[in-house]
Amino acid sequence: MTGDAVRSFIAEAEHEISQGSGSSCYPAHGLLETAVALLKAAYPEAPAIPFDAIVAAYHKQLPMLAKVSKLTDQRRRQLARRWAEDKTRQSVAWWDSYFARSARSDFLTGARSNGRSDWKADFDFFLQPKSMIKIIEGAYGIAQARESTNDVFASVRHEQQRRMSGAR
Repeated sequence: MTGDAVRSFIAEAEHEISQGSGSSCYPAHGLLETAVALLKAAYPEAPAIPFDAIVAAYHKQLPMLAKVSKLTDQRRRQLARRWAEDKTRQSVAWWDSYFARSARSDFLTGARSNGRSDWKADFDFFLQPKSMIKIIEGAYGIAQARESTNDVFASVRHEQQRRMSGAR
């Protein structure tokens, strides 16, 4: 078992334990707790996944999108998988930045629906592997949004230089 697989298993098992339900694979609840304790001892570097803090970052950066009212088991598993796939994703700061980057997209936030009536991304969309890669790579108009911002700053600087040279 790799460290990433262990982190994912621990997160899922701890959630099941906290819900008071053993999975069908581990009907003896005590065995699941013992397995988690042993894996944590063997892999002490496995950080706990701050699910609530990541959801809070989503709400902070993307207030225009649907709120997460329930962090379902499926959402926890998806989040645990994305967390475990890359060590750089193992911080709330990374997720805050990821959602902030996503907020720059008119398409993802519903400001421009691209022909689809009132479509907006939601929390589940951001957890999909394909969506995450595209956002990281600057798809969905994110790269253009950054360039547009840079163009605005360039035009402001140009206007200031023009005024300064003409004012003399």
